[in-house]
Amino acid sequence: MKKILALISCVIFLIKNSKSENVCNEEFCKAYLAKESCAELPEACKSPNSTHNGIFLPAPGPCNCCKYCLQNTGKGEPCAMGDPSSLTPTTICGHGLACKITNDVPTCQIMDTPCINAQLSFDENVETGSIGHLETKPSCDRNGLYGSYHCVPGEICYCVAENGERIFGEVPFTPNPIFALKCKCSRSYHKGKQINNRNLNPNEYFRCQSNGDYDTIQCVEDKCLCVDADNGHLTYPDLEPVNVTTIAESSLPCFNNNTHLEAEYFRICEEKYLDMLNKTEEYKKNGFELFGHIMPNCQLDGYFGPVQETFNTKYCSDILGNLLENFEVPKTSALSPTMNCNCARVRTILMDPEKPECCENGNYKQIQRRRGLCRCVDKNGNQIGKEVNCQQIGQLKCLTNACTI
Repeated sequence: MKKILALISCVIFLIKNSKSENVCNEEFCKAYLAKESCAELPEACKSPNSTHNGIFLPAPGPCNCCKYCLQNTGKGEPCAMGDPSSLTPTTICGHGLACKITNDVPTCQIMDTPCINAQLSFDENVETGSIGHLETKPSCDRNGLYGSYHCVPGEICYCVAENGERIFGEVPFTPNPIFALKCKCSRSYHKGKQINNRNLNPNEYFRCQSNGDYDTIQCVEDKCLCVDADNGHLTYPDLEPVNVTTIAESSLPCFNNNTHLEAEYFRICEEKYLDMLNKTEEYKKNGFELFGHIMPNCQLDGYFGPVQETFNTKYCSDILGNLLENFEVPKTSALSPTMNCNCARVRTILMDPEKPECCENGNYKQIQRRRGLCRCVDKNGNQIGKEVNCQQIGQLKCLTNACTI
């Protein structure tokens, strides 16, 4: 924990205190362009559309003084394999394509990744008429990895990791999730968790907003700064760090009256967690071990996570730690190990009277009913396969073990 905290502090210190002169400035580029000319951009990069476009990258020349864009090429078209002896490329395989050698000729071919394969499977089901009316096509980035979000129509959109795993960050369903779910903060935490092979403590990572973006105020120990919600970079590099006790609209331009409190940084779950953590460490220093205490499960935004525990039970919680409806089961129950409360949480944010059906543990029932139609869903509420009239419910493959997902 101390190593991670020290690393975060070091990054902020280096960014804040770097005084070295930057040779790549406007004056340098003016002088460079007076002697050298930039290569002309491909036509696809000048007026991009859905079929002709490209990707802008740092220019091969000094200081990125010229604009540099590689035109996307389609499936089966020639491509460059990246031989150091080759000329600087002007094209690159388009979205979801990779340069592969077929018949001794490098051409752009469809990538073989879980996300691309899921898209191909979706397209096949559409062609055969076996797609469910609420199934959605996975979103992949140009490298074939899962995009930052996935949506359950009419219910919720949530953040996903590059491998497609659901991670922290969600918003009510929106037809334009690309503007609401960048998920960079949540994805950074997920990578840190994988590297350390454990969950991180609230003071070991940058705090996120409820949609997976970075909280615009970040504090390390007792020093606070403003960061960009999309990428976590400093937004006011010349601003001196503010003491946590003086956080306010007057001291931090990124202060938001709707989400931040004056002179307070840690939120309700973080405070409880850190208080219990400090007590545990204090007992250890004195040669004792603290038994019987249960650490709260905190979200990356500092509020309570969906699943909380008592000595004998697990229950679904709202962000303030309160029991949601009656979703609580004994720890000895068969429903306890898989408890995720995804369904219970969705019910709290939906304004529509038609809400999903939940199991006792707050998970989705594998069969969901809506307006006379029944469908199978996964643990996140995503439809699996074609729906049927509820009178033919026996045709659904998920008819058994309806509450164990």
